[in-house]
Amino acid sequence: MALRASGACAGVADETIASMISALTCKPMAAMVVCCIAAGGLVGCGWTIAGTAVMESDAQPGAVAAATPLSELLLDRWRWPSDYPPRTLTARHAQETMAAIDAVPPGGRVTPAECEPPVPTEIVAVEGSRWDGTALRLVLARGVGSLSTRRDQVARCTSFSATSDTAGMWTVSEQMMPPPVVDVDDAFAFDQKQTGSSMFTALVLVGQVGDVRVMAQAIGSGAEQLDPAVLDEVFTSQVQTLRRAR
Repeated sequence: MALRASGACAGVADETIASMISALTCKPMAAMVVCCIAAGGLVGCGWTIAGTAVMESDAQPGAVAAATPLSELLLDRWRWPSDYPPRTLTARHAQETMAAIDAVPPGGRVTPAECEPPVPTEIVAVEGSRWDGTALRLVLARGVGSLSTRRDQVARCTSFSATSDTAGMWTVSEQMMPPPVVDVDDAFAFDQKQTGSSMFTALVLVGQVGDVRVMAQAIGSGAEQLDPAVLDEVFTSQVQTLRRAR
């Protein structure tokens, strides 16, 4: 499947844009052109992708190898980017990883309550970390409800707070991005910024193939430059793996 895309990453600071921007660089990466703006030491990432995503109303629903455990549908380790060596997570760590993608820890309390994400009935996850502290996370889940419902929730909950007895309190800001152009039943994308007792910046791609939810996240502590092209590569490869299993 050929992708045609262009991208832009923009750092966001507290004052005016003129006082924020310290550097702007653009370079081709895989099928994208990635532009990064450094502002106040932080680099946030986003991208614009030309094309038309297949939306849920046009999709042909159906289970993806329903009798097959999700662990057998995960992207092969050899298909991961070489600088993000992957490790398959235990069931407990998989739950923690999905919670991290949702920016709410297991058992955490969300305000407003309507922003609390769904909890899946089945989940597996892989994570790959790089030397600079950035990481790629890939999650497959079943039993998380309609993707359109989750997309509407993310679009509505642009800012919320979360509290954990063990991790403290933080605020999460999320902004919808153009969806990835890939052969899924439905998809959306958003960027995240978390501040407080836990801090990070992230990009997230979410897709649905039959009854399987795919979530891919690129995450860093805030000072590192995230890589949307590598994130898109992992997400697309996982979608292709699920398509072949149908």
